[in-house]
Amino acid sequence: MVRRSTAVVIGLFTLLLGILSGLFVSQLLPPRIQSTLADTVNVGVNPSPSEDTLTLLESALETAKALRDGDFALLSSYIHPTEGVTFTPNCTVDRAVNQTFTAGQIAKAGSSAEAYVWGTATDTAAPISLTFSDYLSGYVWDEDYLAAPRISVDSTSVTGNALENLTDAYPDCRYVEFYFPGADAQMDWSALRLVYQQLDSRWYLVGVIHSEWSA
Repeated sequence: MVRRSTAVVIGLFTLLLGILSGLFVSQLLPPRIQSTLADTVNVGVNPSPSEDTLTLLESALETAKALRDGDFALLSSYIHPTEGVTFTPNCTVDRAVNQTFTAGQIAKAGSSAEAYVWGTATDTAAPISLTFSDYLSGYVWDEDYLAAPRISVDSTSVTGNALENLTDAYPDCRYVEFYFPGADAQMDWSALRLVYQQLDSRWYLVGVIHSEWSA
């Protein structure tokens, strides 16, 4: 019991340090980035990030807003014009199985009643068959990720039992992770990762990956 209590105290202390350091780092970001952070307290980027990184972070925050608000017209403007965007319901990307949409399809997806098979559930291995709107609520915006305690650039906060293959599936791409820790540092966590590819000096969305703790 003492050992478990000590672990909890250490975990809470580590989380507090992360929040305080995140507040410091976020204040070093340009006003245009600060103004989009809402209640987020931790932005895990270098204290002197490149302009590319700042533009990437800004694109991710605007994409997240579009996902939160169901603004499919705005979301479609961030989709890669030739690659489209692939939605992955767990951390293991399989672009041959996961659903990929063009910008034009995304713009109309919110009103579609068509059900798609997005992949398989990690706990039951059953096919995930959902409409676009239902998939977004269950496997994309299952938390208010704009209020996530930690937002990281090109960094994964925690990994589970499943294969983490983001960088292999999306070579030469960059990503922003929105992360919610659980009550236990290694359990009950969830994350949304937005993957981008640069084209003509602009960052376009090519992947939306949902990841969470599973037994």
